[in-house]
Amino acid sequence: ESLVAGQWRDMMDYMLQGVAQPSMEEGSGQLLEGHVHVAAVDLLIGGTETTANTLSWAVVFLLHHPE
Repeated sequence: ESLVAGQWRDMMDYMLQGVAQPSMEEGSGQLLEGHVHVAAVDLLIGGTETTANTLSWAVVFLLHHPE
């Protein structure tokens, strides 16, 4: 809703505006909505996995060293 044409605040703005622009050449690597979706999911999963691993190691460390 807050997307402004020609202004990019982040990668998602850039990608969504790229989807809106039709490609002149056939098969020229056109950006599709599926590409934007997969990129967003990759970023979300990558961020949550590293946080979960860090918290798991912190709990293990605290269990073995309660002092």
